[in-house]
Amino acid sequence: MSPKVTGVVSSSSSPQVQAAVQWLTALAESDFATFDTLLTDDYVHTLIPRTLKAPDRSKKEYLDYLKIVLKAFTDFKFEVHEVIESETGVAIHASSSAGTTTGHSYTNEYTMFFRLKKNADGKIQITGVKEFVDSLYSAGFFPAESERQKAAGSGIVL
Repeated sequence: MSPKVTGVVSSSSSPQVQAAVQWLTALAESDFATFDTLLTDDYVHTLIPRTLKAPDRSKKEYLDYLKIVLKAFTDFKFEVHEVIESETGVAIHASSSAGTTTGHSYTNEYTMFFRLKKNADGKIQITGVKEFVDSLYSAGFFPAESERQKAAGSGIVL
């Protein structure tokens, strides 16, 4: 396992869980090459609850979004608290911590639902993620950090 992802997962976890952990690791490490091969071309990312008014994003839209947003963060890490899996999906309860380029701390809590598909070659890919975030924290943090990024002249809009 990556030092960026800790908790109740290990190298002996199932291939389905390994795919979800690869996603978390790719996010923590801004590893877009891994995302490109791990996500199917018809991948859809959904941020919930819907009260956050975030649009569903295709693979391209999600990766373009991450390429901007992740520039605001440093030392991103996840701790996995619980995993529930089936043949076609994995649910993960996790928390994250990171710094920001403006010197602030970021923490969040998630439940992520990974939809998976096994290709003919046996490779597992992710067809979609529903990411349920701490909406109260997110609704306060992201506008404030956007203002801090603007004041710093970074050009990063969260």
